[in-house]
Amino acid sequence: MRSFCKVNADNVIVTAFKAAREPGALFIRFYEVFGQAVDAEFAFPFKVKNAQATDLLEKEIKELPFRGKRVTCALRPCEIGNMKIFPEDACQ
Repeated sequence: MRSFCKVNADNVIVTAFKAAREPGALFIRFYEVFGQAVDAEFAFPFKVKNAQATDLLEKEIKELPFRGKRVTCALRPCEIGNMKIFPEDACQ
């Protein structure tokens, strides 16, 4: 089975994965559940050309580090995070 998003941290749960308001982008919502800070790495089945931390309305807060098919996001204990990613080609 193929997943659209995998997270390397057991304490991070993805709660939403949808088309973003901006054409060609995807929106992901997630949160930290164990009360521990973490640098979570998200893996996708496609290469990422841009990644942004966003607010709940999908407005950019800051750029997130990405490389190939992976995006990294630092979370504080119990923090809810949002990101918008731009795939290079979602059909790869």
